[in-house]
Amino acid sequence: MRTQLSVKEVESQEGQQPQARPAPLTTIIIPAYNEVEGLPVVLSKLFAVINDTYEVIVIDDGSTDGTAEAAAGFPCRVVSHKVNRGKGKAVQTGIAAARGEKIIVIDSDNTYPVQEVPRIARELTEFDMVMASRVRGQQNIPAFNRLGNVVFRSLIRRLYGFKPHDPLTGLYGVKKASLMMMRLDSSDFGIESEITIKGARMGLKMAEIPIEYGGRIGMPKLRGLRDGYRIFRTIIKMLALYSPTVMFVLPGGILFSLGIMLLALLMSGPFSIGDLSLQVHSFIVATMVSLAGFQLGVFGFTLNLYGLSHRFIKPDFATRLFLRNRMGRNLSAIGLLICIIGLGLSAWLASGWINAGLGEFTDTKPLVLSLFMAVVGLQMVFSSVFLSIFTAELGRGEEDAEASFVSERLAYENEL
Repeated sequence: MRTQLSVKEVESQEGQQPQARPAPLTTIIIPAYNEVEGLPVVLSKLFAVINDTYEVIVIDDGSTDGTAEAAAGFPCRVVSHKVNRGKGKAVQTGIAAARGEKIIVIDSDNTYPVQEVPRIARELTEFDMVMASRVRGQQNIPAFNRLGNVVFRSLIRRLYGFKPHDPLTGLYGVKKASLMMMRLDSSDFGIESEITIKGARMGLKMAEIPIEYGGRIGMPKLRGLRDGYRIFRTIIKMLALYSPTVMFVLPGGILFSLGIMLLALLMSGPFSIGDLSLQVHSFIVATMVSLAGFQLGVFGFTLNLYGLSHRFIKPDFATRLFLRNRMGRNLSAIGLLICIIGLGLSAWLASGWINAGLGEFTDTKPLVLSLFMAVVGLQMVFSSVFLSIFTAELGRGEEDAEASFVSERLAYENEL
């Protein structure tokens, strides 16, 4: 068996074209940075359990210890980065070089059971994503990292609806078509959180395999505080686009409700909370809080519908409620009615002030309330029209949806 050293060398070694071979069904990507001790162990175990329907790609991420040379002793492809670019970039390089329809990623430090790779490949026939969850062997994970895993696992599962137990595992499989749709951009250890978050929000069909996590060979590359911060940053920065209901709609709803409650309390007159006295100025502040909450909600719904129209998230409860039959039309009608009532009340107050000789104006609260109603009603009308642009996109048939998927997939391939 000929050792394959790099993508470029496979194509041009000795000036000859390689013999045509059937494309592998599964590509195994092994990102490696200074793993000269662990990588040969992983490769030896791997080639003992796979056949010629697999290809193995080792991504040497700028190693300085002979990692690439160690990989060259096995029948795998080796793609080398000139400098260390991070695990995320190594995984992306592997995806770009992969020929298989199924992709399995495994760490190179011998911590994951290589014998589970064929099982993951089989499960990918039915599922879009298969996670090897570390349910045993927790003693082999440093205490600080275990704590971080618990926190990050809870955040990803609660904020994004991810179902499997271990979103940060270093052994997982995903169909290549799904990975291309994700447009991955993490350069470091945030790559797993990005893949699991996007997979959950895309509604991928997932399976889970419980495994035992082993002791690593060689020095650890993950730094608790630094890489933990990067993973946390990845989880939070993706909230805006992949969970806008949590990021915008729910906070907006809370602000709007609090503002309305405060308006209702202050309509009957000022009231005190201990030494704090709430009067007409608090009434004005309450209207501003409500308007801010309304804007946040509209922004969140816009991002939800944008994600749905481009097929990279699935609808959540708030979006499904908004998409009910004629909901947009009903909101527009309600908003128009509220706006008319607000303008009518403002006109009535202005008329009374004019008839009174334009003297001191004392109906501040009713005027603020009427103007608030007019503004909110107007926002409801125009927001419904604006959001209808996205709901119209969502009305396309299955044939158009499939065409959109193919188009985005080709665009991603061209970028690569």
